[in-house]
Amino acid sequence: MLEAKTFQNLIGYRVKIYYKGQVIAKGRLWYVSVSNPKTHKPQVLLVKDCGKVKVIREWTKIEVVKG
Repeated sequence: MLEAKTFQNLIGYRVKIYYKGQVIAKGRLWYVSVSNPKTHKPQVLLVKDCGKVKVIREWTKIEVVKG
């Protein structure tokens, strides 16, 4: 798994966030919290989409969208 610092490098990129194979959020990654010590994944992601901010707590995969 990537370190939290690596996730912070993705801030500002357009991303798709998946949970169990389903896309749960698309937009610009806006904030990444500190890592959970057990999973080494950030606990909270904020994604800005069409002026709304989505709070993501459970996710399995992040994909960077080109363009």
